[in-house]
Amino acid sequence: MRQRWIDAIAMLLLALAIVRLPTVKCDVRVPVNIDMKTVYATTSDGFLSVTIDASEIGHNFSGLDFRSKKLTNLGRALSPAVFRFGGTAEDYITYDIKMGMDNVMAPNYTKTGGRQPRTQREGAGMNIGMDRGYGDSPVTMTTEQWDYLNEYVNAIGMKLVFGLNAQKRSEDGSWDITNAKRLIEYTKEKGYDVSWELGNEPDSYPEHSGFANVSGEQMASDFHVLADYLKSNDPMKTLAGPDVATLSRYDLFQSFLDHVKDGKGPNVITWHQYYGNGKTFQLHDFYSSRVLDKLLHELGTVESMLKHADMTSAEVWLGETSSCYDGGAPGISDTFTAGFMWLDKLGLTALYNYTHICRQTLYGGSYSLLDAHTKDPLPDYFASLAYKQLMGKQVLSVEGQLSEGRTTRVYAHCTKLLPGSMYKPGAVTLMAMNLDNATSAQLRLPANFDHTVVAQYVFAPPPGSNVQSKVVCLNKNPLSLINGEIVPELRPQLAVIPTDGTIQVPPLTYAFFVLPTANATACM
Repeated sequence: MRQRWIDAIAMLLLALAIVRLPTVKCDVRVPVNIDMKTVYATTSDGFLSVTIDASEIGHNFSGLDFRSKKLTNLGRALSPAVFRFGGTAEDYITYDIKMGMDNVMAPNYTKTGGRQPRTQREGAGMNIGMDRGYGDSPVTMTTEQWDYLNEYVNAIGMKLVFGLNAQKRSEDGSWDITNAKRLIEYTKEKGYDVSWELGNEPDSYPEHSGFANVSGEQMASDFHVLADYLKSNDPMKTLAGPDVATLSRYDLFQSFLDHVKDGKGPNVITWHQYYGNGKTFQLHDFYSSRVLDKLLHELGTVESMLKHADMTSAEVWLGETSSCYDGGAPGISDTFTAGFMWLDKLGLTALYNYTHICRQTLYGGSYSLLDAHTKDPLPDYFASLAYKQLMGKQVLSVEGQLSEGRTTRVYAHCTKLLPGSMYKPGAVTLMAMNLDNATSAQLRLPANFDHTVVAQYVFAPPPGSNVQSKVVCLNKNPLSLINGEIVPELRPQLAVIPTDGTIQVPPLTYAFFVLPTANATACM
């Protein structure tokens, strides 16, 4: 078990092994003024969550051995979290569920029906595992597949949120709950802990051939039907929606909110967020303050829309989100540089009291946390791991945190105190990003931090590489799985803050800094 920070510091002082941070003259000095007395916002233990796209049903989970030690370890290291299973394909799936059966499945089971194997589709130029732009033909989900998915989510300690098919429609245009009932009843019979969504991006339905167009008012009515059913049959389950792709298209989102404000619809409001199109976004877009500020504007818009619907107290998630839609930007979304978008998104949404941010995807597409071929963790996986281990759910206010145009971005939380942690109550974690590609940023802390210890977790590409590296270093040490299947421990470098009270963030670098002696009242 790791020693507590005070013991570690004492030993390092005796060994003269603590690094003394240099006093550096730099063009960019950023004052970091933190309100240590008040909790500004609150997230949840499962704030950073993940998704896998519903198109995996049509792929028959090809290449995904959920029973492998590797995938189990990788998933478990990010728990607790929501595991959202949804996407365009969810509105094409019919559930062929056998009630009252114990379904024992071999690891290499074969599903009856479904679509052609993944390899036959890749010739059309699709990324391996890419979800958006595919999944547009009917497919059947078997009992065995449902058991397989639940087995994995349960094994890694996450909570499954499953998107139901909203395109099952009656002649009058209302949602037909019949097929969904069978799945929900079987899920309850098996004791699976599953919460539900209904439909994926209904404001995009007109773009899909054969889809029924559904208004915001109709979606609200459909959610009422599902909510009433769950209340009678499984009242403790979360119902989330409407999972819109945009905030304004067809005015669907606002109409939906206005018609569910009586409390008969979802108990969690969800929307999806991407910065742009993966086919057109360039490398510099990933660390552009202008591009990153797009989310800031959208968060303000959603806040206004909820206020209009008298739903300001609603729990809100980003139900699906990543860098770029259409599977991400190949060679960028799966590299070190994607971390700026991802960490800034976590920082901003936490300030708005969002409780879950569902990362598209754990596996699948160029925006995956895992490599499509090897299933090895990519840089954003390790950035996510650091966030999970260091950033608590109590959010602190940093002066200027909502300002536009910031090239140095700093967010502060109470430090997460995991079992065996080297940190104690009162510790504060800073998450910092330097978007400048040429100049270091000096974070100027208040004078009371001069000559105190800081635990540094600095992420950068390997020496001689660049921001499009698929390998990331922590404190100059490359990160990778141990023996191909064990998630490594993230170890900090302890240092002493110099007389001028600055911490350096090199160009195009992101880092976490734990201030173990902050003694923040809000974190006690």
